[in-house]
Amino acid sequence: FTLNQIQYSIDSNSGTSIAIPLDFEGPQPSAYGTEAAKSVPHELFGNSCDTRFGSNYNFHRISLSPHSNGTHTECIGHISKSRQFVSPTLSETLIPACLISVTPIDPGCTKDSYDPPMEPPDKIISEEALRSKLQLIDPNFYRAIVIRTLPNDESKKHRRYLDHPPIYFSLEAMSYVSSLNPNHLLIDLPSVDRPKDDGKISCHHIFWNIARGSTTTSESSNYNRTIT
Repeated sequence: FTLNQIQYSIDSNSGTSIAIPLDFEGPQPSAYGTEAAKSVPHELFGNSCDTRFGSNYNFHRISLSPHSNGTHTECIGHISKSRQFVSPTLSETLIPACLISVTPIDPGCTKDSYDPPMEPPDKIISEEALRSKLQLIDPNFYRAIVIRTLPNDESKKHRRYLDHPPIYFSLEAMSYVSSLNPNHLLIDLPSVDRPKDDGKISCHHIFWNIARGSTTTSESSNYNRTIT
């Protein structure tokens, strides 16, 4: 494919998933204290619809909370009164993307801000951390920005996030990301916002350009953007 008059080639057989796989029968991440995701055999005419229990077929009922149980994608409908959905927003299949790694810092180590105010033991993704990495990357690859937090260990796959200090974006960090005009932002955190923030989710509002405190979209809102 050609991007900015430069030709690239890809090996479509060598892709790597960066999602956290959902294991219904094993350890799972939990972001907001919800129950674990479950896959339960349906009971039909007194029989369990699971081949492990003598059935000729598998017929399961799935219960999950995508915001809490693992990797999920949000569109502007996450914070708007209007019913907007992910599928129409994700109209592209192969998207130029860039991946950066950042180390979250203590609130006292930055002049960045948040609403409500940051406090220990919070950890922050700062504007400086993002700018120092992203300014080195060809802007043509900003269509999808993938942000990996360090340390990048296996515990992310089954962590109970409410038991750990929250990691989230400062307002300045999100404003900077938004200014790069990405279509898609991918992170390895439960949210770009602080879990306990009085329901303000300020960074979501910045990213989708909806006035803070409002659930009403406008012509200038960023309908084509997603967060994963």
